[in-house]
Amino acid sequence: MLTYQEFTKPKEISMVNGGLIYAYSLRTFRVASSANGQEREAELQDIYYTPGFYAQLVLLRKLQRQGW
Repeated sequence: MLTYQEFTKPKEISMVNGGLIYAYSLRTFRVASSANGQEREAELQDIYYTPGFYAQLVLLRKLQRQGW
């Protein structure tokens, strides 16, 4: 993890099924991937930390803005 920004109060996130989850911070991670024999390293920015949820949340539009 490269950066960590804790929220002063949890951020409400609406789920497609009408449920709510809460994010407690934003994080930036450095990731590496490999496809077709090419390796790439990059930063994933604005990853929401949601304790108790099975995965970290990444918004597709944010990834697109970052060039993914």
